[in-house]
Amino acid sequence: MSHFTNEVSAVPSGDLMMSPVNGFKDGLGVALFVFVLGGFPAIVNKTDALSAGIGALVRKMRGNELKLIPVLMLIFAILGSTYGFCEETIGFYALLSATMMAAGFDALTGAMMVLLGAGGGCLGSTVNPFATGIAADVLASSGIVADQGVVIGLGLVLLVTPYLVSVYFVMRYAKGVKADRSRTLMSADEVAASGEAYGDAAAAGNQYEPLSHKQKVVLWLLGLSFLVMIVGLSRGVAILIPGTSSMVTISMPIMGPLTQPLGFNPAIIINVFASASGVVNYFTPANGAIMGGLALSRVEYGTWLKFVGKVVLVTAIVNVAVLAVAMVVL
Repeated sequence: MSHFTNEVSAVPSGDLMMSPVNGFKDGLGVALFVFVLGGFPAIVNKTDALSAGIGALVRKMRGNELKLIPVLMLIFAILGSTYGFCEETIGFYALLSATMMAAGFDALTGAMMVLLGAGGGCLGSTVNPFATGIAADVLASSGIVADQGVVIGLGLVLLVTPYLVSVYFVMRYAKGVKADRSRTLMSADEVAASGEAYGDAAAAGNQYEPLSHKQKVVLWLLGLSFLVMIVGLSRGVAILIPGTSSMVTISMPIMGPLTQPLGFNPAIIINVFASASGVVNYFTPANGAIMGGLALSRVEYGTWLKFVGKVVLVTAIVNVAVLAVAMVVL
């Protein structure tokens, strides 16, 4: 007795053999897009423009390092929300670990600023091409048009909420360590390792070279590119990618069609995806930025989990509430 139905037919062997080639062809746009978007931050980092810019900010705020925490976390959050900055932040862990140690904090404080700043930005993605851009393209390929105004507006709300939560916890921890070094979550071995790695830089007061003309131009171009991306998304041009990408490819075709029978704005599903992915990236060991950044700061993964647990819990609760309200109102 045959177990096949008339609706199911075998795949020709030729199509089966060509499927990897066709898959690469269909994903060519995504690959090119990722190469360009990945290469641009790398070029910016190669000029040391961001490092020099942050160094100038650190130098200007010397003696007020506690106020530096929300400022730098906001910068990283904006980069995460617009460019998907994650692994690109690796170069800042040594810089901020030494800076915060010199100010009387610990290396973990510096790691918190980068991880939670950029991580919160990715969570509240607005024009992040790797999250909102590709997700909108996947929905469009399914015949679902997402309102980019809703995506950006709700993304801004989801950017602000984790930023405020993270700044609160980081500053509370930093104040405690500043007042009493025994309140650090780092073990004696971690403190010794960070002191050995960055003690000389901290003691030297972190000398930074002033911004060159070329670096100033690069920073202006970086800011201008933000505006170009925002305009592109608002006009629907950001869907320059004719293919799909990894997790978005799997989740969006399933999540997108659910919006219609449930009766809420399909654009919100993009924010749901970015938010859920962002929360997980706060703690998953599969996140290369976490493991690489912690290693550079001489902080163990277990130590990070001791701190970030409360941040994850509060952020998740707040974001679920925001998204639930958005589904009802929008």
